[in-house]
Amino acid sequence: MVFSHTVRPAIEPAAATSGRHSRRSAILGAAAGGLSLLAVRCRGEVGSQGSGTQALPPAKLFFLGRGQVTYQQTFEELSAQFMRQFPHITVEYTHQTGNFDEKYQVLAASDQTPDVGFSTVAQYKGHVARGAAAYLDDFAKRDKQFKEADYDAYWLVALRYKGRLGGLPWDPGMVVLHYNKNVFQRAGLPLPDAKTPLTWEQTIELAKRLTVESGGSVTQWGLETWWARFWWHIPRQLGLADVYQGDENVLKLDHPTAIEGLQWLADLRLKHRVSRPLGYPGPASGFETGKLGLDAGGVWRAGTFRANMQDDWDWAPLPQFAGKKRVTTGQASPVIMGNASKARDAAWELMKYLAGPVGQELAMERGISQPILKQQHTSPAFTKHRPPHNPQVAVADVQFAVPSPYGPSYNQVQALVDKVIDPVYKGEQTARQAITAAMPEFRGILEDTKRQYG
Repeated sequence: MVFSHTVRPAIEPAAATSGRHSRRSAILGAAAGGLSLLAVRCRGEVGSQGSGTQALPPAKLFFLGRGQVTYQQTFEELSAQFMRQFPHITVEYTHQTGNFDEKYQVLAASDQTPDVGFSTVAQYKGHVARGAAAYLDDFAKRDKQFKEADYDAYWLVALRYKGRLGGLPWDPGMVVLHYNKNVFQRAGLPLPDAKTPLTWEQTIELAKRLTVESGGSVTQWGLETWWARFWWHIPRQLGLADVYQGDENVLKLDHPTAIEGLQWLADLRLKHRVSRPLGYPGPASGFETGKLGLDAGGVWRAGTFRANMQDDWDWAPLPQFAGKKRVTTGQASPVIMGNASKARDAAWELMKYLAGPVGQELAMERGISQPILKQQHTSPAFTKHRPPHNPQVAVADVQFAVPSPYGPSYNQVQALVDKVIDPVYKGEQTARQAITAAMPEFRGILEDTKRQYG
């Protein structure tokens, strides 16, 4: 469903409370640092409103977003559509093309956070823990139109910080196995099943047969994974469920199972030679290039692959380790409420709109999300586009999902993991050597976080 974006003159809402203009100036003043602004004021046909929203006073909301151009266009359209339904609320949308979290922290330092922000899933808990973003539980409880039972439970549980709701999901996606059908056909291999996951052992054997070498160089790789997140997910699939728990400041990377998982990842490059090594020369070989057989990654890339790939492709369930409990993962970037907002009820209404049927329908249409609302599991906005040919793979994998372990200090932990794991991926150290040496530094990060946030 694509909404028309007709910009019309608007009747300004009643004057906002004092302090709003200074916050607006702070947001607009960042334009020189890489922001583009859309101030949309639309009047049109008013859609149906629930009894809980008719009493909202006029308000002006500042909405700070981020992401690729598709995200910007989608947020602009949804802001315009929202104002047609709620003509007494004005939404001024600003698109952050640089680092969203850094910008948000700068605004929070002067108590000028936007009313609504599209945060990153890796860092939003830091904003909540510092008090720069508001908890949403009270809004959700008193809003009779908002029913948590309408959602697949995973997506709301995944956005809780220490048991409290810190955001609403917008671009949800499971991590599944993407496969290039053309590459499989050229290799004469059967396609993965859409219902039964491969084991990782089977996946590696397939990847070996899909890896192609010519003239001493690899021209097609067999397998890539979401390297930036699999350092904690692979140990969970091996049975170490609490390898990392960001909310509780728990990190068990020196556990034997975690060491095994990290070495397993390194061996995809070093031992099995099915994944591209760091620094390998030659042209790009990402999934969209057609030079990769299998890619374990997020379904939110579907729109990009459809636009850029010539080959046909599809989804299969995320592989699992033989004999282990089935564990999948997925994530959704959260829409958060700025703690400085003076129009929180209106901000909640916009957030609910983005995470509701209209907002999610357009996000699925654009190929940047999958259904989170049960009523949309079979929505044409998600199922009609080809490829993938088996879109329900992503919906089915949700029932086995364990929330991502992000916490307030996740970016610090991730930066250290990247530094520590690099020599392991290059074969210069074993996983055990690298992690054992780095654990004091990891513990220092977690201890600082615990002192700061509890």
